[in-house]
Amino acid sequence: MSVASLVPVNSQRSRATAVKSFEDFLIKKEMTLAEAHERIANDSTGKSLCFILDKYGWFLVKN
Repeated sequence: MSVASLVPVNSQRSRATAVKSFEDFLIKKEMTLAEAHERIANDSTGKSLCFILDKYGWFLVKN
């Protein structure tokens, strides 16, 4: 039995929906999820994370 099996189904669906939305945003920006992870991981200042989340926020507002 894994920990994932203990998570309620609604939470699993909500997570899947959120990930899909973020992936749609990345597709529009012509970037993959792996590239976003790499960019965030390689930036010790946190500016990349802030920039990506800011752009994602605007994506959510406008769509």
